[in-house]
Amino acid sequence: MADDDTSDLPARTTAPQSSFGGREVRLGLLVLVIGLAIAFGIPAIAI
Repeated sequence: MADDDTSDLPARTTAPQSSFGGREVRLGLLVLVIGLAIAFGIPAIAI
């Protein structure tokens, strides 16, 4: 069998995480709501 020495491999890291945090998501939702209010009128939000 081949020598399965893996000590020369780089250490494993976790999968990349999303670059968006909770603060950015909340800000994006707020911008979305304001944009919809402007586009469709404020009364549409009251439904």
